[in-house]
Amino acid sequence: MTARRNPGLRHENSSCCGRQPDAKEIAVEAAGLDRFEDITLQIFRYFFQAFACPQSQGWVHALEVARSACGEHGASVAHKVLDAMRAVRTTRTSTFMFNSPSCPGCAAILSEHERRLMSALASIRRGRVAPAQLELMMLCEGNDVSGAISAFMALSDAMPDPLPAETGL
Repeated sequence: MTARRNPGLRHENSSCCGRQPDAKEIAVEAAGLDRFEDITLQIFRYFFQAFACPQSQGWVHALEVARSACGEHGASVAHKVLDAMRAVRTTRTSTFMFNSPSCPGCAAILSEHERRLMSALASIRRGRVAPAQLELMMLCEGNDVSGAISAFMALSDAMPDPLPAETGL
């Protein structure tokens, strides 16, 4: 896993890094993520950051986002995100590129890998397993994605419905 920017770096505003999407990246706002997917992306990124830069204590932030968004279900959701992340990590052989959740400018962009990850999750949530398998197969470099599919299904099932409205996430 590699962050595009120093994962421990904290910027004060979204315009300071000036980052623009590369050819295979898109703006998060253009991805059509719903509230569940946006929260899940944040949790994924903090867990990725925790592995890439342990001193960031990204896992603490991941748990805080999950608890804030999902209330009493937060720990279960965070655990399912971690399971899904581990399923992808163990299936891929190359580095997973993610954008730092600590920089608002970088966090506003989906890397190609994040885009595929979130597209797979969105497809699973909408009952479309075949497109999810295709995205995960591309993300996992043609390797067996059956474990990742199972993990994404469990993650989709773990999110409370509806999410608490007062979180503002």
